[in-house]
Parts: sequence; structure tokens; C-alpha cells
Amino acid sequence: MRRWIGLFIFTLLCAIAYAEKPEQKVGIALYLNDITRIQPQEEIIELEATIFLRWQSEKKGVKDQYFYGNQVDDALKTMWWPYFIFLDTRGTTQVTHKAMKISNNGMVEYMAKYTLSIETALNMHKFPFDTQTINIQIAPFGPMPYRIHYYLLNDKIGINPVAHIEEWDLTGTKNKISAQNENQYQLSLNYQRKSGYYLYKVFLPMLIIVFISYMVLWLPRQPAINRLAVIITAMLTIVAFQWAVTSDVPKVSYITFLQAMVLFFFIMVGLKAILVVIGESVKEAEKYKLMHWSRIIYPVVLLLGIIIISWIWFSIY
Repeated sequence: MRRWIGLFIFTLLCAIAYAEKPEQKVGIALYLNDITRIQPQEEIIELEATIFLRWQSEKKGVKDQYFYGNQVDDALKTMWWPYFIFLDTRGTTQVTHKAMKISNNGMVEYMAKYTLSIETALNMHKFPFDTQTINIQIAPFGPMPYRIHYYLLNDKIGINPVAHIEEWDLTGTKNKISAQNENQYQLSLNYQRKSGYYLYKVFLPMLIIVFISYMVLWLPRQPAINRLAVIITAMLTIVAFQWAVTSDVPKVSYITFLQAMVLFFFIMVGLKAILVVIGESVKEAEKYKLMHWSRIIYPVVLLLGIIIISWIWFSIY
């Protein structure tokens, strides 16, 4: 009980101490220079961005002062500045360029270009027809003599027109200051995957393979071993397609849309093997009747299966 009372008093004192700090408004903005790579397997985004900060300093002079490169670090050692960090980074964050201006009225404008990797959770349920939201977050770091209050520098916000990735389309951006925490800035990037590659190189070939193997239902007079050979070849080809696209998908615990379709095609091809075996175990007249109805029902089941899987994955997820 004493421990909980002590913890409550400590939290209360910290809150009072924070509330007594004077407020410091800091303008902030990100200009996205480039998205160099999106790695779905590791859920990492590699990018280059320029951060802009603006705040009022007590340091004033008779004229404007300009600093570049290492001069910026030397100047910041002589004054307070709103030190910050990028959240959810991985690896080394590099600063490639820096510049700063201190106006004669004490207004400081700081800019720095960063190269960094951001960890982000990717929702791959609809892969390869998925959309992803990438959040780049910035927050103050370390003890401060002020309560930092971020506000947006709308004139600095932007995206380089050539900042794009071949496999993705940028569909929208949003800059905001957290409603719960006014000292946290977030840039959200919405990307839509270009799915043409998977349509033409994966889905269409697999459909062709399924329909080629469907032809065995039209050849009841052929030896069963020949028809089964065609079916087994089709199944192995589908497995090969699955392995070919595995490298593009993180090792998630759920089934993506592409994996669901591959599994469904695999089952549909295997179903023909079952029909062939059943046909060989019944009388000739029943065999032809079975093949006749199979030729009619099979395409219907295939189409319904594709529609149902698409509805489940795109409605629920």
C-alpha cells in the first residue's frame, strides 16, 4: 500500500513540475525527399527526408546569422534547441546535410536531411491488392526546460515529385500533431500496391494451368495414368508459383489473398485427380456420366470459389 501511495505522490509531483514549465512553441515539418525501398519481409521503409524546425531563442544579435554543416553543431552548443528523435527507427540514422539561420530577433530556423529506416506494421491480408499506411513520427527527446508545443510549418511540408517506388503508388499524405500529445508530430503516407505484375505473372498463368488440367475431364478414353500425370504436373507448377512469390510476403501468421487463391487452385486441381480415380473405379457408363457432370459443375465451382474468397478477403479485411 505504501508503495502505491509513494508512486502516486511521485507521479503527482512530476505532473506539477511539468505543468509549471513554460511553454515553448516549435514549428515542425517534414519534406519527403525519397522513399528508397519498402521491404515487406522485414517491414522496414528506407527513406530520405528533410526536417524543418522553427523556434524563438533568447539569443539575439544585430544581424542575421547563417550556419552550415559542422557550424550548426557548434552553434547549437551555445543555446537551447528542441532536440528530437524519429520514433520506430532501425539501424543507423544518418544526417547528410544541415543548415540553420538565427534572425536578429532570435527566431531560429533549422533544417537537416536524414537517411533512415522506419519500422512499420504492414497489413498483408489483401496482398497483392493491399494498401499500406506508413507513419513517420517525431518527438522531443530528453529533459527539457520547456513544455514543447509543436505546430505545423505548412509552407515547408511537401514531397519530392520524383519520390516514388516502381511497385507502389502514393495515394495520399497527412501531416498532423497528435491530439493526445501536442509534442508529437506524424507524417502518414498512404500507398497502393501496383498489382499488375501479380495479375499477369501469377494469377493469369495459374488460371491457365487450372484450365489446361481441366481438359482431362474431356478425355475419359485416355489412360488414367496419362491424365493423372497432367494433373500432377499442374499441381507442381502451382507449388512453384507459390515459392516464387513467397519472398515478397512477410512470414505472417495469417493467410494472404494470394496464398488463399493458390491454395484454392491447388485444391481444385487435386479434385480432378479424385474424379479420375473415382471414374476408373466405376462402370463405363457411370464413368462417362461422372465426367459429363464434372465438366459442367467444375467451372461453376471454380468461379464461385474465386468470388467467395474475394468477398471474404476484401469485405472482412
